[in-house]
Amino acid sequence: MGMQTSRAPGRANRPEAFCPHYGKTNAASAETESGEEALRLLEDRKPDLLVTEVTLSPGSGLELLARVRAQSLPTRTLVLTDEDEGPYVSAAFRLGAQGYSLKSVPPRAVEAAVRAVLSGERYLTDRLPRSLIDPPTGDAAEAPNPSRARTRAATR
Repeated sequence: MGMQTSRAPGRANRPEAFCPHYGKTNAASAETESGEEALRLLEDRKPDLLVTEVTLSPGSGLELLARVRAQSLPTRTLVLTDEDEGPYVSAAFRLGAQGYSLKSVPPRAVEAAVRAVLSGERYLTDRLPRSLIDPPTGDAAEAPNPSRARTRAATR
C-alpha cells in the first residue's frame, strides 16, 4: 500500500503517473493535502511507501519525515519534488527518507526510485550528486526552511 502527499492535485502528482502497476495489484493509495492528515493516515493504515513533496502547505515534507522517524513508523519514504537544492536533499536523507527523485525525470526513473525504496535500497536521482546522501554535519547541514524557498522562488 502506498500513500502520497502533494501541494496541488494533478495527474503528475498521482500514483498512476509514475507507477504503471497502480490499480493492477492489491496496492492501495491515498492522497492528502497536509502533513497532519498524512501522519494520521500513516498511523492508521501503515502503508509500505510514503511519497511526499518537500514543500507542503501547511507545514513541510521535511517536518513530516521527522515525525515519521520520531514515531518509528515502518513506512519507507520517497521524496518526489521539484526542489533540487543540496540542503533539501541532505535534510531529507538525514530525516529518514530512503529516496529522493525529481518530478522532472521520466516516469520510468520514478518507477525505479519506487522499486529501489521498496526493496530497501537508498535512491538518489542521477541528476543530483551522490555526496548529498551523506552530507557533512554542523551548521551547513541544517534543514532548509521551505517557506523561504517558496518566497525565494516567487521572487526570482
